[in-house]
This record gives sequence, C-alpha cells and structure tokens, in this order.
Amino acid sequence: MKTPAETCVLIVDDDVHLRDAMALAVQRKGYQVMGAMSGNEATALLKNHKVDIVLSDIRMANGDGMELLNYIRAFVPTPPSVVLVTGYSDFTAEEALRVGAAAVIAKPFERMKLIGELDRIIGYERFEKKSA
Repeated sequence: MKTPAETCVLIVDDDVHLRDAMALAVQRKGYQVMGAMSGNEATALLKNHKVDIVLSDIRMANGDGMELLNYIRAFVPTPPSVVLVTGYSDFTAEEALRVGAAAVIAKPFERMKLIGELDRIIGYERFEKKSA
C-alpha cells in the first residue's frame, strides 16, 4: 500500500483546462502530478519517469488513451495502473477494462469519485472528518 504522497499520477488530456482542473484536485489530495497533452507526449514521459497511475482521456489526437494503454502494457517494464476518462468513445468501458484499464470514469465526473478511484488503486483509505 502506498500513500498519495508516494504516488505519481500522470494526467493526460488535450483539454488544458480539464487537465489543469484534474491536476489541482489530485494535488490537493496529496498526490504528485505530471501532465501531458497527448498519448505521444505521455509515452515520452514514461520513458524517463516513474509513474504509478496514468489518468488519461480516451479521445485525443496524437495518441489516444487506448493507444497509450497498449503502449504501457507492451513496453513499460513496471506498468502503472491506467484510469481512462471518457465523454464519448468508440470503446466501451468493458472493452477498456478487458484490455487492462484499472478503471473507466465517464465525463462529467465528480472530483471525489476521481480521487476515490485513485485511492482504491493504491489501497489507501481516507479518514477525513465529516462536518456535522
């Protein structure tokens, strides 16, 4: 089990505003964050950086999320878990899970659902105070 502070998340999305919003939410919950604008940019980062989780949009130019997932499974010696985010895709969630995605999250999504998936993947349980 890892803690968020020990976990690096690579966020891949060609929508800069959505990528920045996801990065901010993930960082606020203690995760280390890197960003990429495409699957091709992400593969370059994966060659030189240790990443624990890849959070990727499915539909992007210059290397989509499924191509990135296939690259990770074939070429990354210690592959990170891959969470795919989609609003619309030619792939179903079942297909993505069958080929190795750890989770598929539909857009729009709640920030805490995203954090919950990341926490689940690393086996981290949050004990946050709930206001009465």
